[in-house]
Amino acid sequence: MATGTLTSTTIAARYKSLLKLTGTANDVLAADASAKYVEDGDGNDSVLSLSTTRVGIGNTAPTALLTAGAITTLVTDGTTAVTPEGVNVHITEASKYAMGIKNADASGDGLIIQAGDASDDFALRVEDYDSANDLLVVQGGGAVGIGTASPSNYYSTTLVVDAPDEDGITVVSPTTGTGYLMFADGTSGNARYRGYISYAHASDKLQFATGGSPRMSIDSSGNVGIGMTPAKLLDLQATDNLALRYYNGVTFKAGVEVATTIGDMISGSAVDDLAIRSQANMLFSTGGNTERMRIDSSGYVNVGHATNLALGPAAASTLQIANTLPQMAMLRSADNEAPPHFNLTKSRGAAPGTIAIVENGDRLGQISFSGDDGNDYQSMGAYIQAKVDGTPGEDDMPGRLIFGTTASGAVSPTDRLTIDSAGNFVTPYEIKTRWKSLTVGNGSYKTVTFTHSNGDFVAGKVRLIGRFTNGTYDLGFKKEIDWYISISSNASGTTDGTVSETVSIGDSTKSNLTVGNFAQSDNTTSTFKITNGDGTNDWVGIVQMEYQSIDSTLKTISDPA
Repeated sequence: MATGTLTSTTIAARYKSLLKLTGTANDVLAADASAKYVEDGDGNDSVLSLSTTRVGIGNTAPTALLTAGAITTLVTDGTTAVTPEGVNVHITEASKYAMGIKNADASGDGLIIQAGDASDDFALRVEDYDSANDLLVVQGGGAVGIGTASPSNYYSTTLVVDAPDEDGITVVSPTTGTGYLMFADGTSGNARYRGYISYAHASDKLQFATGGSPRMSIDSSGNVGIGMTPAKLLDLQATDNLALRYYNGVTFKAGVEVATTIGDMISGSAVDDLAIRSQANMLFSTGGNTERMRIDSSGYVNVGHATNLALGPAAASTLQIANTLPQMAMLRSADNEAPPHFNLTKSRGAAPGTIAIVENGDRLGQISFSGDDGNDYQSMGAYIQAKVDGTPGEDDMPGRLIFGTTASGAVSPTDRLTIDSAGNFVTPYEIKTRWKSLTVGNGSYKTVTFTHSNGDFVAGKVRLIGRFTNGTYDLGFKKEIDWYISISSNASGTTDGTVSETVSIGDSTKSNLTVGNFAQSDNTTSTFKITNGDGTNDWVGIVQMEYQSIDSTLKTISDPA
């Protein structure tokens, strides 16, 4: 129980005895880091020391307003050692926390740190024990660095993570949850997630979104879907612009597109067409990087070589096959009589699809056979050619087939054999055949006229196939007669005037059929006669004229008169 009268002097004396400091009686507090421990009544030092401006815990030289632990300094700007002026806590206890702050109220706040807002000010700095490495810094300008003290050195500074090899940032979610990295430009609707990267752990699907909507996903099998859920390695879906485009800088070089509008990627494309486009050549390779086929920028297709060559009569070819073993084969495998089909078509139209009828003499197609003559590949040795042979019309295309070969020393082929629209074979020095049916009355004759060219030489056979008719005596026979005419321009060519054959059929009374009197009428026609010397019976049959001539022009035989 207190005794005595309380005065200012007695109160001061009492206070001093209660706040006893290390030292002599009635010592006063020193300033700054010269603190003294507070003692108990028996003179034992406590953990608390005081100076006129600072408080120490566990030391008598506090470096800050409150210094706990041994005296130390902290590096705060990366270059200069600075003594904290507020609170300095330092311990040397393994597996111990240097400081803890807890608000035990469930809705309470924790810690507020205020500091300068310059980029070189630190609101928070966490270092390892010897200040060798910065673990976490928050700079006054708002930049946050993990593993770096200089986040403001980078382009995006709000959060910079400087991770060592095989390290980084981990987003942990439950096995059925989804983790997100969000990009927002507002606080409502999809402005909160205009772009994001998400990972759904239940399905192991990685998803990328722009404009607030998913755009691409990678499923657990590594399949990639753009605009859709993938089923294969890469699936693409779009209602428009379904394309892959390749640029060199800003210059378009190539692209692939499924057309959703007429003219997409290629001017002639229709909706749903697959359009593949190259501004230069298009190359194809198999079995490594060896080129197998090329479509060059002019539209020529080269198989087995890179450059379109001048082969045969053409300076360039739409399709060329050139390698050490060029071969082409076609197989049609079907349970019917139809064969493989190779077609050559000619039109006078200005463009494919434009109808314009061909004309007599137009070449419908040609197969050329050429060889290397030591200078180039354009010397032609032979050809097979098809031409219009007459006047064409709708569903009517008369044609002739021409075979040509090049003679030794010649520079181009000459026509050697023609099969005309009637099926006749026409060729120089080769047999042509013409047929006529006729009736030669008894005691009468028929004159047969045939055409030729001026200056021609014609030779051949006349075959008679027929019979005499008298109702009771009806015997057939066949007879061949050789003949020739050398045509002269003055209509007096040399003829075989001795030709006069009598046909015998076994009965001398009925065997008086004569072929003769071969003569040139003019420069382009000649004649011969078939005479029936039988006085009773007519002769009915066929006369066949088989001939050879220098001129390849087709000959004709008129109806016998």
